[in-house]
Amino acid sequence: MSVAFGKLLDDWFVVRSDGSWEANGSLSQGLEDLLKNRKGRGDLLWVALGVSSDEWCLAARNGRIWWEGVSNEADEALARVLAEDGENELKYIDFGADDTFFLLHVN
Repeated sequence: MSVAFGKLLDDWFVVRSDGSWEANGSLSQGLEDLLKNRKGRGDLLWVALGVSSDEWCLAARNGRIWWEGVSNEADEALARVLAEDGENELKYIDFGADDTFFLLHVN
């Protein structure tokens, strides 16, 4: 199970152990569009929401990861970790204030 909080107190996203999810508040349009395009599938691992901008990242059980609105530094770090062809596995990213982030991955 994972819980992410966004910019406002009532902005949150919960992913349950079975991959189902529930969200509340104001989500980024890009994240809303992705969820709609995926037809609300309950196959998520986790979602991270930004606290200072519209940044977000979503990981699905099929190994796909999407992100948007992140800083150039975070974008490069995500792309680098995911380009390793299975040698690196992204576990989670957490967004902080002023374009800061914490990236957890396994080599």
